[in-house]
Amino acid sequence: MRSGPQPCSPGTTPPAAAFRTPRRRCGGAGRPAGDGALTAREREIAGLATTGLTNKEIAARLHLSPRTIESHLNRVFAKLHVHSRTAMARRLTEAAAEHGPPA
Repeated sequence: MRSGPQPCSPGTTPPAAAFRTPRRRCGGAGRPAGDGALTAREREIAGLATTGLTNKEIAARLHLSPRTIESHLNRVFAKLHVHSRTAMARRLTEAAAEHGPPA
């Protein structure tokens, strides 16, 4: 008997899961996602967001889509346990004062 996904009978649709490729989520530099440490890209985007730039302005500056910027900021918010740009800026300022600037 074969293991893995089995072919579907004619006239049936395979489950969506059969087409998904398992992916390892990564927070950059080999760190698992959700470990609390911001990636270099997340730090860059968070820094630009704290200057008052909109997602669209950050996206144009970095040659990314506004949706990509939104996704990065959502991950930053989750890692920092905040819900707004103001709270994010405060948390980043506190961390920089506590630990010094990033190397």
